[in-house]
Parts: sequence; structure tokens; C-alpha cells
Amino acid sequence: MSKPGRFYTVIVIGLLLIAGGRAYREHKQQLLLRQTELEEETASRLVRKPVAPVMQLPVFERFANQAGTEIYLQDVQLTPALSKEQARQTISSILDDYRENEALQSFYKDLQKSTGQSITLADLSGAKMNRLLQQYPQIQQIIEYHSQNPAFSTVLQEIFSNPQFVYSVSVLQQ
Repeated sequence: MSKPGRFYTVIVIGLLLIAGGRAYREHKQQLLLRQTELEEETASRLVRKPVAPVMQLPVFERFANQAGTEIYLQDVQLTPALSKEQARQTISSILDDYRENEALQSFYKDLQKSTGQSITLADLSGAKMNRLLQQYPQIQQIIEYHSQNPAFSTVLQEIFSNPQFVYSVSVLQQ
């Protein structure tokens, strides 16, 4: 190739490189502009649509007892009398779940035969426990006899592992 041909080739390649560089910079600027427009559009959408706050309202449950008074379970501290009534009702409710259990029914029958009274686990879990054990010492023998039965032991273990039952017993025995 001749000298002027080489010269023109170098000049054309140089111009192509300069034009390519400018085209690349222009393309990069357009991408940046498009990205900022998308960010502004997204931000304006978020500003236009406010999110409603989720409010946590307190839950009040109605709880009626045998005396006819109503106790509302909530975060406020109950009076000692209401606390004991709530504990009695909790124990009664938990023991009602096991009313059909044969081992527990057999235990109740033996208690009734030996004492002549209809004594339940609710009575033995409450404040009357000490008085009942002093009045009827045979109750301890009945408990020992029935605790050898695996079905009875399992039922007692289920009942006494319930945290609400344990708490209610502690409230009643205070």
C-alpha cells in the first residue's frame, strides 16, 4: 500500500474510534437517564399510594361463671377474688376435657366409695386439699393405688403438664 493510502487508513480508523467512543458515551448517558427516570417514577408511585397502618386492637373474651357474673380476660390485673374464680373455672374446664377417661372415672368412683363424698381432682387441686386430706386420710392410699395404673399416671401427667392448670392451682393454693 502506498504512503497516502496508509495515511488515509490510519485517519479513517482514528475517526471510527473517536465516533465509537462518542456513541458509547451517549449510550451510557441514555441508560443513566432512563434509570433515574425509573427511580423517580417508582418513588412517586410510592408517595402517591400511602400504606394504611395495621392497628392491633385488644381482644376481649367473654367468660361466664356459675355465679352468673362475667369475667373479661384482658391485660388488667384481676382482684384476688376474681383471680381465684378464674382459676377455679380454668381447672374445671381442663378437667372437663378428661371427664370421659376411664382411669379417671375409676379414681373418682373409688374416692366416692371410701369417703361418701363426690371429690374430684378440682377439689384436690384447690384450697380444700389440706382439709380433705386431714378429714379423709384414705385419699392418699387411693392415689397411691391408682398411680400404679399407667393409664391413670399418663392422664395425671397430661393434666399437670398443662401450664394453665399449674398456674391455676398455684393461684388457688395461695
